[in-house]
Amino acid sequence: MGNASFFGSLDFSMLLSPSPERTARLGITVDDVAAAVQKQNATKLGGRLGHDRRVA
Repeated sequence: MGNASFFGSLDFSMLLSPSPERTARLGITVDDVAAAVQKQNATKLGGRLGHDRRVA
């Protein structure tokens, strides 16, 4: 990506629709899914991790 443009608010949402049959088969609850999403939630800025700008 060459650049990034932001329009409006930086807030966003995500709709998850877990399958009742699959969650039952896996032995997890909706609370387990919500906890996993919260644990892995992060806001990342544009750019590259570990990129040395001095190297062409």
